[in-house]
Amino acid sequence: MLVFGLDIASAAMKGSDRITTQERLRVVQKALDAYAEVNGHLPCPSSRALVPGGTTFGIEARDTLVRTNCMTDDAALIKVGSSFIGAVPTRTLGIPDTYASDAWNNKFTYVVSTYHVGSIGSYYNYDGTLQIQTGDRTGVNYPITTMRYDGNNANTKDPGPGATYVVISHGMDGKGAYPTNGSTVSIPCGNSANNDVENCDDANLVYYDSEYNDGNVPASYFDDYIVWVSNSLVRIPTLQGGAGTGCSGACELWCAPCDTTYPPTNSPAMPCRRTIVSTSPCKALCEYAYPTVNIPCP
Repeated sequence: MLVFGLDIASAAMKGSDRITTQERLRVVQKALDAYAEVNGHLPCPSSRALVPGGTTFGIEARDTLVRTNCMTDDAALIKVGSSFIGAVPTRTLGIPDTYASDAWNNKFTYVVSTYHVGSIGSYYNYDGTLQIQTGDRTGVNYPITTMRYDGNNANTKDPGPGATYVVISHGMDGKGAYPTNGSTVSIPCGNSANNDVENCDDANLVYYDSEYNDGNVPASYFDDYIVWVSNSLVRIPTLQGGAGTGCSGACELWCAPCDTTYPPTNSPAMPCRRTIVSTSPCKALCEYAYPTVNIPCP
């Protein structure tokens, strides 16, 4: 009975940690979106080497001489391709420092496209550069941010707009994460086949948003939590595949809210009925108001 009780308590604690982490990620995401709406661009990351209590903790590392650029002074704040990788700038965002870390006392990793930290013009004129995938990174995977429908209602996988930012909790195992009170990674990312390796290798612009699995299926282990956003919904919709006339053209790659009526009033346009969220791979995909052509989950 004692062992059984301990198992229940352990499961409850794990569940509580996951809920706390998800809630913190939601707050961070809302703060980032509000910052972009007010300022016309996203904040730079702060250094993952900084610890709470310091005067610069949670302050974005923006170049004071070239305001449209971010600083990359150490290994904890780097530039990889067209992205900056660091920590969540909580104080710049105006949220408590506790939201810089998950429930396992590891800092969130904040990745932002270089095109979207500088100016209003660059934020609205460029698609995001971060690719979000789901599935099996060593087998069949699905590029969430590159799936769209063309004018003939056919599922295509032409490259579409990526995410402008990604915020990652490295989960209970903490692989690749900087501890809240540490200045270096405590548990290396490793080179296993797990999907979450893509979220902590600091090597490319590909990130995974897969179903949570803490080991019940070893081949698809994934204990990370991430949130991400594309700026496509705030950009001017563009004609895709010659479909319809809504939105001065058609639904953009990310299913911008064109004709939301059902049945559609501007047939043969494909009316959108869902926009992006990033709580799960299923909800991150576009869905149209024709029941027979809804995009299924992978």
